[in-house]
Amino acid sequence: MGWARALTLIAVVVCLIIGVILAFIPGPAILFFALAAALTATQSRWLACKLDRAEIYVHALWRKHQRRRRQRQVAQAQPARKRRPSARRRPMTAPGGH
Repeated sequence: MGWARALTLIAVVVCLIIGVILAFIPGPAILFFALAAALTATQSRWLACKLDRAEIYVHALWRKHQRRRRQRQVAQAQPARKRRPSARRRPMTAPGGH
């Protein structure tokens, strides 16, 4: 059991180092940060629970984004409506006049 934990720790450190390097040069840094978090979560129940909550939160944000995006696409696809003059508008009069 000790070797597995040591190898996991080494893998986490390597992933974090690669992630930090890729954060400054073009590359998938977030992938390595996520991998390091997932590897750490195998050893920590607290972190595993936090990552589960974060996954649910990110998924909800993604669904909200997709819904708004579809609504914008539908709104752009519909032709613009012409405004009809409202019957409630008062006719314009001369300034200060009757």
